[in-house]
Amino acid sequence: MNNRHAFNDKMTKPSGEKADNTGRYLFEAFSGKVSNVLLNTLALLPGSTDKFSVTTLIHGGKWDAAFRCMNNPNIGFSFEQTPFGMDHFDLAAFSKHTFTYQDIFTGFIFYKPYEQHRSIEGIPGLFEDGYDEILSQRLAISTNMNSEEIQTFIQEKKGILEEQYVNVKTLNGLRNSWLP
Repeated sequence: MNNRHAFNDKMTKPSGEKADNTGRYLFEAFSGKVSNVLLNTLALLPGSTDKFSVTTLIHGGKWDAAFRCMNNPNIGFSFEQTPFGMDHFDLAAFSKHTFTYQDIFTGFIFYKPYEQHRSIEGIPGLFEDGYDEILSQRLAISTNMNSEEIQTFIQEKKGILEEQYVNVKTLNGLRNSWLP
C-alpha cells in the first residue's frame, strides 16, 4: 500500500478523529504485532489532489543530503530514538500536528536516491479477453468521461508509461543546499 494508507493508529485528523486507513486497522486488530516501514519518497504539499501531486523532499532535503553524504546506501533501520525518527512528521503537510516520524512509522528504508525513482503506470495484458469493453461500460456509468476520453484512457493504460519526478532540478537544489 502507499505510505498514507500505512499510517498507524496514532494518526488523527485535525478534529481528533482517527485517520481512516489500512495501517490503523491493522495496528488495532493486531496490537503489538504490526510494524510499518516508510520507503524513501517525496512529501506531499498542500495543493495535491488525487490526480496531481505537489511534492518536495522530506525536511527540505536534509534526509536526502544525509544519505547522499554516505553515497546513497540501500539501508533500513528503526525510527525509534534516531534523529530521523524524532524529526517532525512532514510527509503529508495538510494539517497542523505534533507527530514525529517515529510516532507514525516503525522504520525507514532508503532505497536509491529520488533521481533514480520512476513512476510507472499501466498493466500490459490487463485489457485482454474483453475487459476493455467491460471497463468502458463501467467508466461510462461511473464517470463524466465521454466515449473518446474513455478510449484514450484505456489505450494509455494498455502500455507502460515510465516517468521520472517532474521537479528533479528543484529537488536537487533543496538537497544540495544541505551539502558542503
